[in-house]
Amino acid sequence: MAGVESLLKIPSDELRGVIAKRVELLDTKLKEHEARHKAIDEALAAQRVLEAKRQQSKRIRRNVNIGSFVAAAMFTGLIIVSMF
Repeated sequence: MAGVESLLKIPSDELRGVIAKRVELLDTKLKEHEARHKAIDEALAAQRVLEAKRQQSKRIRRNVNIGSFVAAAMFTGLIIVSMF
């Protein structure tokens, strides 16, 4: 209760100043907190986009590999057929 007694001794104008500083400090912390949450949300969205692009790249690479295999097999077959 010593804190309350010391606050009661402070003049009203000074007490308003202390309250204003505390409110400003809390408002600043709230804005920083909101900014951090916004940055985290943006990072998560970017991560989802990156993962989607990675999956698309894997599908394209797999299709190219399958296409290359089929082309090589057909070419080999053509060479074998042309030999006879």
